[in-house]
Amino acid sequence: MTHMKAGRAKIIVALVNTDRIMQEIEEIWNP
Repeated sequence: MTHMKAGRAKIIVALVNTDRIMQEIEEIWNP
């Protein structure tokens, strides 16, 4: 159960980081 929670947390962190990168790219392309 703990292993599943850890895996889920990693996925959530990856999604948040991806969303942050996408926002930075949009700011670069749309000053």
